[in-house]
Amino acid sequence: MTSTNDYISVGHAEVQPDSGASLLSGLAIFGFRPNGVLVTEAGVPASAPTPSGRIYMDVNGPVNTGIAFANPTNSDIMVNFRFTDTTGADFKEGNFRLNANTQIAAFLNQAPFYGAASMRGMFSFDSSLPVGVIALRGFTNERGEFLVTTLPVSSGSGSTTSMQVLPQFADGGGWTTQIILTNPFDFPITQMVQFFGPGNIGDTAPPLNISVNGVSGLTTYYLLLPRSTMRLVTGNTSPAVQVGSVHITPMGGNPAADAMTIFSFQSNGVTSSEAGVAALPAGLAFRMYAEVSGISSAIGSIDSGLALANPSTDPISVTLQFVSMDGSSPVPSATVTVPPNGQLARFIRELFPALPLSFRGFLKATANTPINVTGLRGRYNERGDFLITTTPPRNDALRASSTQLIFPHIVSGGGYTTQFMLYGQPASGQIFFNSQNGSPLSISGLQSNP
Repeated sequence: MTSTNDYISVGHAEVQPDSGASLLSGLAIFGFRPNGVLVTEAGVPASAPTPSGRIYMDVNGPVNTGIAFANPTNSDIMVNFRFTDTTGADFKEGNFRLNANTQIAAFLNQAPFYGAASMRGMFSFDSSLPVGVIALRGFTNERGEFLVTTLPVSSGSGSTTSMQVLPQFADGGGWTTQIILTNPFDFPITQMVQFFGPGNIGDTAPPLNISVNGVSGLTTYYLLLPRSTMRLVTGNTSPAVQVGSVHITPMGGNPAADAMTIFSFQSNGVTSSEAGVAALPAGLAFRMYAEVSGISSAIGSIDSGLALANPSTDPISVTLQFVSMDGSSPVPSATVTVPPNGQLARFIRELFPALPLSFRGFLKATANTPINVTGLRGRYNERGDFLITTTPPRNDALRASSTQLIFPHIVSGGGYTTQFMLYGQPASGQIFFNSQNGSPLSISGLQSNP
């Protein structure tokens, strides 16, 4: 949806499939275009309501962290929250009431949270009834522009002992990557962190020697204290770009840490783009929203892409299929091979050069051995800056516990736009737009795109 009005409308949306309808997935893309120039986009997946969760928080200088809660029920609920610093120590707690069908969105140093002016660590919450939640990282860049990045909300127990894989990192040539590790447990855990390059067909990708927090090494072990958070920052200042995936392996029978990455791009001293993605379970079949528009690399062009990471010691063949909105396939499928421990990142037009200049649909990735996948969306804004955001894919093997989907935060007007995509198997139902006070959300200049 878009709005031509300067008035900013804020609220949330609820997707309610008809009885017996299949489970759907959803994606919202926020855009902010002050003075006619798009400065940021952020892809946020729709989610089922959850009774609890935790997020990585960073409130320091130009960086801030915001969170939105949406109450999809007809009952008032209480939300209890607490702040935990990077050492694992709780330093503040509180609660607030969220009335039936209402929404609240604020930075963590604002009401009703009243966090410190400078803090880093973990923000946790528990709700008396399941709520819709999203978290966003705001960064005011060197030009004074506000960039928005999606932050994952972790609601699981984190009890897996499997290796966690971040399918995309970039370092050097203006790129910097942060790896965030959080220990949600009341005991210490040790994690092994390795960076792998794309690798070559016929060879196993070796670990890369990456400078992290000023120290270089092929393999690094990190001890995370109970409920502590660790931030690892790459530091390649050369013009050469290193790309690949990050493998995070629990050691000594320890459970895995929560893991996410934030990669940013700086050109001529100005940070023009940031994007964040969490480590997600490997799978055999994924699908994600994809879009191409305009001439590649030209001003205004949009190019979706994906990153594939192979966590195994054998090569993996992956079949990629582009599907239009009506379910048809406009181009033949493509097959790529990802080397052992390797990674492959491509834009859609590189994989399907016969696509029309403008096209919307979904990209399906299937393999016979589990792979890790993340979606990417790149575009060039009105002044030629390259912007990138992640578009989290749907793992077809993972089924939500509820058919209800929540977009906990939507914003329109004042330069902001929100796009919605719903996808999955054929289904019918309704989508309700609600303002922050629970009344129907009315947006001047609302447009609906197929």
